[in-house]
Amino acid sequence: MKKEIFRGFGSKISKMGKKYFVEYDSGGIARETNEIEITEQEMIKFQISENDAYEVLSNAQKRHERNQKKPCKWFK
Repeated sequence: MKKEIFRGFGSKISKMGKKYFVEYDSGGIARETNEIEITEQEMIKFQISENDAYEVLSNAQKRHERNQKKPCKWFK
């Protein structure tokens, strides 16, 4: 079960077990909520200021995108 830890800067941080997740609006025309796992250190930093929250979210998104990319089928 998820427990909400923090709500602010247009986002929400939840904890499920030992994992932390930030839920945010993707910023498109239609409201679409995304969720990315973050570390405990990132969760703490996220709550400090809006700039820190932006930095944490940006880094988490980049990390998520890197992990989602699949190698080109020609280079197996």
